[in-house]
Amino acid sequence: MRVLIIDDDPLVRAGCRKVLERRGFACTDAENGARALECVHRASFDVALLDLKMPGLPGMETLKKLRDESPNTAVIIITGYASIDSAVEAVKAGAFDYLQKPLNPDVLAERVRRAVRAVREALEESLIRFELERKKIDSPANVLLTNMGRVARLIHSLYEKAPPPYNPAGADDSPGSLNSVEADAIRNAVQQFRGNKTRAAERLGINRKTLREKMRKYGIQEIKNQN
Repeated sequence: MRVLIIDDDPLVRAGCRKVLERRGFACTDAENGARALECVHRASFDVALLDLKMPGLPGMETLKKLRDESPNTAVIIITGYASIDSAVEAVKAGAFDYLQKPLNPDVLAERVRRAVRAVREALEESLIRFELERKKIDSPANVLLTNMGRVARLIHSLYEKAPPPYNPAGADDSPGSLNSVEADAIRNAVQQFRGNKTRAAERLGINRKTLREKMRKYGIQEIKNQN
């Protein structure tokens, strides 16, 4: 379970890292929005903690770029300047949650766990939909859907009890990990639309550039003459 901590205050970054790493999360720091975007280009993250008030690229603009570049990362806003207006704006821009500083360690850990579950459940559901469409099974009451949903819940419960070890050289690719599920979703979308990256990207909720980058990252071969 990987978390990107984006805050210009080193004490806040260190505090979040300490709280989360003690609970089994793997953390990466970024001191500003530009650095955060570099991180998501190199690796996948389940969750990003994002400060709204930072020098350089503003927090709200960083949020929008993160949602565009890494739509499968749940973004939790952390701010010492909480307001109803900023909360509404953040949610409209795609934020998963909104926390006010100073952060309560237990609340922070629980919100991050909740975000991780939501991200992985969404990816599992995408894979289920791809499989149902591929087999042209369209009934919402289909037994396959029910059974796969149970499997997904089991995977999530096992993750909560025993998170996979962090691989500092790269993202976790073990079965059921974010990268494994994301790669399967991308591979299925590309195959479903016979290499048409525009339609595959639309299905995945990302742009073509991000799709191409992720295909290279996961070593997914293009289907020629179908784009």
